[in-house]
Amino acid sequence: MYEKLFSPANIGKVKIKNRLVMSPMGTGIANLDGTPSDEMIRYYEERAKGGVGLIYTEVCRVNDINGAAILKQLSLTNERNIPRMSEMVSVVHKYGTKIFCQLHHPGRETNRALIGGNLCVGASDKMCLLSKQETRALSTEEVKGIISNYITAAKRAKEAGFDGVEIHAAHGYLPGQFLSPYTNNRSDEYGGSFENRMRFVVEIIEGIHKECGFDYPITVRFSTDELLDMNGVKENYIHSKDGVEIAKGLEKAGIDGINVSCGIYETGVSVIEPTTYSQAWRTYLIKPIKEAVSIPVIAVNNVREPKVAEELLEEGVQDFVALGRALICDPFWANKALEGREDEIRKCIGCLRCFESLNENSPRNMPPECSMNPRAFKELKYDEERYDSDHHKVLVIGGGPAGMSAAVEAARRGMSVTLLEKEDKLGGIIYYASKAPKKEMLDWLTDWYQEEMQRLGVDIRLGVDPSIEYIEELSPDSIIVSTGAKAIVPSKITGINKDNVYGFEDILDIDSKVKNQKVIVIGSGITGLECASQLNHFGCETTVIDMLDSIAPGANPSIVQDDVRRLMKEGTQFKLSRALMEVRDDCILVKNTKTNEIETMKCDSVALSLGITQNNQLFSKLKDKFDNIHLVGAARDTKGLIHGATAEGFECVYNLFEIENRPSFKLADSDLKKYSQNVEMRDQEGVTIAFLTEFDAIKKILPPPLKPYLLPIANVSLSKIKHPTFTDEYYEAVLGIYAMYNDQLGIYPLSLLIDGAGSEVAQLLGREVAGWPKKVGAVCELTKDGDLVTAKVSRHGKQLLDMKMKIGSYNSPLANLVFQQASPNKDIKGQAFCYKYDQFTNEEGNCDFKDAVLVSNICDYHYKDWKPGFASISLSSSKDDPWGELPISSVIGAAYQVNDLYLPATNILEEVEARKVVPYLIPARYDRTVLMEVDRI
Repeated sequence: MYEKLFSPANIGKVKIKNRLVMSPMGTGIANLDGTPSDEMIRYYEERAKGGVGLIYTEVCRVNDINGAAILKQLSLTNERNIPRMSEMVSVVHKYGTKIFCQLHHPGRETNRALIGGNLCVGASDKMCLLSKQETRALSTEEVKGIISNYITAAKRAKEAGFDGVEIHAAHGYLPGQFLSPYTNNRSDEYGGSFENRMRFVVEIIEGIHKECGFDYPITVRFSTDELLDMNGVKENYIHSKDGVEIAKGLEKAGIDGINVSCGIYETGVSVIEPTTYSQAWRTYLIKPIKEAVSIPVIAVNNVREPKVAEELLEEGVQDFVALGRALICDPFWANKALEGREDEIRKCIGCLRCFESLNENSPRNMPPECSMNPRAFKELKYDEERYDSDHHKVLVIGGGPAGMSAAVEAARRGMSVTLLEKEDKLGGIIYYASKAPKKEMLDWLTDWYQEEMQRLGVDIRLGVDPSIEYIEELSPDSIIVSTGAKAIVPSKITGINKDNVYGFEDILDIDSKVKNQKVIVIGSGITGLECASQLNHFGCETTVIDMLDSIAPGANPSIVQDDVRRLMKEGTQFKLSRALMEVRDDCILVKNTKTNEIETMKCDSVALSLGITQNNQLFSKLKDKFDNIHLVGAARDTKGLIHGATAEGFECVYNLFEIENRPSFKLADSDLKKYSQNVEMRDQEGVTIAFLTEFDAIKKILPPPLKPYLLPIANVSLSKIKHPTFTDEYYEAVLGIYAMYNDQLGIYPLSLLIDGAGSEVAQLLGREVAGWPKKVGAVCELTKDGDLVTAKVSRHGKQLLDMKMKIGSYNSPLANLVFQQASPNKDIKGQAFCYKYDQFTNEEGNCDFKDAVLVSNICDYHYKDWKPGFASISLSSSKDDPWGELPISSVIGAAYQVNDLYLPATNILEEVEARKVVPYLIPARYDRTVLMEVDRI
């Protein structure tokens, strides 16, 4: 599946493991000195961990005097930033992902406040019509100085370990201002002819080659068409045909890849598209570039789904698919596509909140926001390790964005969740918004949450408007009320309740009865515009009125611009500064708020879109009757829209049932009970392999009263335990054998070696609570490259395990029986035999042992994934870890697996004589240093 997408390819001499590229996107979460913050490093690490092949950093400043674009922006203007940049590069490289640094100067497209109040600079003195900052033309000497800035920054990027650099010449930034006749009217060597306009970028490329070598990759991102015809511009600018010539010129200059984009700030709706733009809409702009050059073509193409990315590669539109907002929404987009889990991908809905919030939040020292992913840009703050081991019962009332977000986060954290929704469908207001023409992507929000809730086992009950008695029967530990909002209907307006007056729910419903009529939409907010669009689709003649003198002043300008442009093409009229006074059967009366004149406007029907108000009556009834009750989303505050709702639902649950950590020298009784609570090991990802060994070898190492199974089967597993209930994540390597206690079959773990952050606590709880022997100090390596999986375990410099597996089929049909017909979404039960004993000092003052018991740990496995494999394995011994003493006769089979392991109970099977079993147990628990053999490491 997706063979092209996950095939390797080169950019220059750098090999990229797949064709997925993380496009550069501003975050505003760097340190003020231009170094990457911990938050930024974690942000990029999450995307590298998620499987993307190449990451482009956000814009990196090359000039401090006039080159700042964001308050907290990466910078390579000073060599002191190199070590910290290198740290970020190393983190990304851990996952086999390459990283390029994008070098940037905004030119005229910045804010004077960011450059000390000085004038913005550009190729010419032409002001950007969006940012509207006074701009002066750079002198020839200054141009050469900035070229030098780029070259120096590239040299520092190479020193920091970046795999390559990119010159950002797209979207109207300074290099693009030199390229475009729209912004370059210079008369010196950097203006006039096509060759002169290319000179600024070409000299940067030549300088980087000279300083960094011709084998150091350079890519250039540029706008192949500035699309200024969208704004009615008649002046000359970069058209698609010019873009082809620029691409040829860049290839001739010696770059290693072309990153194709389009638009400038003044046509921003084409740079960062709203939800109305289809996937792959830029193909007509990209393909001519691909046909004109022989170097790799990278491009963002509004891709949201893996199948679209694969089609673009198969059809030769581009060589690499760049994902921007798609990876903000879901850092693990690549891995999910690779593993065939497309339904789990959280797809970007094109709401533009990320871009909008970057501008809003950056001056307040806050990160951007994502409507679909509340953790985006806050991965360090919201640690995924929080887990509710008590499995509290959470009741969510309301199935809109806030309620669904709360339900998913609660279930993901291990809570038992019931969601009630009074309608027969989920989504709340989003359900209606998604029915407007070209807004279908909004459906993805509801689709993803519904899919995730079902996967996590949320009990979804539709058509339920709960009474207090209903809620009491559920006996929840916490209630989250997310009943959303309701439409504002001003009752004082005469005729507002007439039969020809409809709410936005009536208009946007797929079964709307308002068709082929003359309709006036009251309210020019986004919902009003969506109503007009739907009515146009149903053959209506529409007019939108509003008492304000501007359209949707509080909404995202790009979305408003896009909607209004389309509506005007469809014939919609806009009448602003008109307040609704009365509704009649064939007309409405409005008051002109500027002249106070009363006007009559003919119509068949009226569509109300006057905003929303909180729907929180249920919360008012419940808050005095139930403890631990919370109000979230539009039911609390209607200003947050989608992003506010999903964030509130997430944050509410994230902080549920948190107990303040008060350190003490004495534990409370309630805490003491937690010490031996049942263990859960969620999201174990790794490999398991079974092989035949020698019967006598097993017999020799089994403590009494255990006996060998009739077939001498041994098992080795290496797993990363991502969410254990008792510690941080860690690796666990287990060597076990099949054994019998009377007529009971189980696994006896001979050796269990651990690695990772949670090792020390896992070692303590493994020995003292569950009875499992665990030793720290292992170094575990687990890699999956397509169908090939490798597992290695070393300890104290000695490699104990080397296993290779190819996903496909088992070595032997016997494996299916040994693994109990394991498969995805299957539950399997088993048990593990362990021993516990006490140590004391005898009368002679020597160490002795007593009170030994054989116990059975009940094991419940829930397999999320299980892929059979054909494997080979070798085991070796050290003096402390005699893994190689178990001969390998023949491999039965192996599997790559993801599972949740629950240990619900420990049963005492038999008291045993301690002195008979301790000789078997101490080597599993300790190194020979306990025998006073020191200086061995």
